[in-house]
Amino acid sequence: MSQRESENETKSQHLPLLVAALACLAALLYWDNSAPPADDIARPPAERGASRVAADPSGPIPEVADGRDHPARHLRLSNLNETVARPLFEPSRRPPPAPEQQSSSPQPVEPATPRYRLLGVVSAPDRVMALIWQGDSRPLSVGPGDMVDGWRVDRITPIEVTLTKNGQSVRLSVFRR
Repeated sequence: MSQRESENETKSQHLPLLVAALACLAALLYWDNSAPPADDIARPPAERGASRVAADPSGPIPEVADGRDHPARHLRLSNLNETVARPLFEPSRRPPPAPEQQSSSPQPVEPATPRYRLLGVVSAPDRVMALIWQGDSRPLSVGPGDMVDGWRVDRITPIEVTLTKNGQSVRLSVFRR
C-alpha cells in the first residue's frame, strides 16, 4: 500500500466525525436562535407575546413575574440618580475630589529632574563616555562638560553620572536604588 493511499484512508475515517461535529454545531445554533429571549421567560405566559416597550424611568419598578410585589416597588428610578452617578469600582463609592484651584501667585519653578537613565559607562585611558537614554529617544553618548537639555554633565564614574542645572545636582546610577 502506498503512502498516498494510507493518507486517503485516514482522511476518509475522519470524515464521519467531522460531519457529526458540524451537525451538532448546526443544531446548537438552531436551538439558540429559536429559544425565547431571557426577558420573555420571566414574564407570565399571557404577556410573553406583548410588545416590548421600555418601562417609564420615572415610574415604579414593575411587578415580579409571579404577581408578588417587588421589594423595591416603592422606589422610583428617578430618585436613584445619585446612586447611579457614584463610581462603581471605587471602594468608597464616592466621586474623586475636585482638583484644587491654583492660586494667582506664581510659585518659583525649580528645574525638573531629568528623565534620563544611565545605560552604561565606557572608559578608555584618555577618555570616558556615558550612554544615557530618555525613554522616547535614541541613547545619547555624552562626556564630561557636555550639555543635555540644559543639564551639564559634571562627573562620570564607572557606575554613575552627575548632572547639574541651576545649582541642582542629580546622580544617574547604573544600578537602580
